[in-house]
Amino acid sequence: MESSLWRNFQHAVERVKVDGQWGEVVPDIPTFFIERYGVRNLYCVDLSSFHRAFYTIERRDVVFLDLMDHANYDRLFGRRGRR
Repeated sequence: MESSLWRNFQHAVERVKVDGQWGEVVPDIPTFFIERYGVRNLYCVDLSSFHRAFYTIERRDVVFLDLMDHANYDRLFGRRGRR
């Protein structure tokens, strides 16, 4: 992981520790997250270099689940790449 992405991710973790609902709510949770992690709520945080981090809130705990680049995000959420 490149250093700017790592620093940006660490900043996001610190922000979420203060406010668990800081990230953007994902209203239509992809099957990938439901089957793999069994989540009922999902949040997304934009990071540097067109990456996104996903987390859920279980009871009172914030759990980061995945970090993905723009291409994988588009594939997972059914979006087409930019032309």
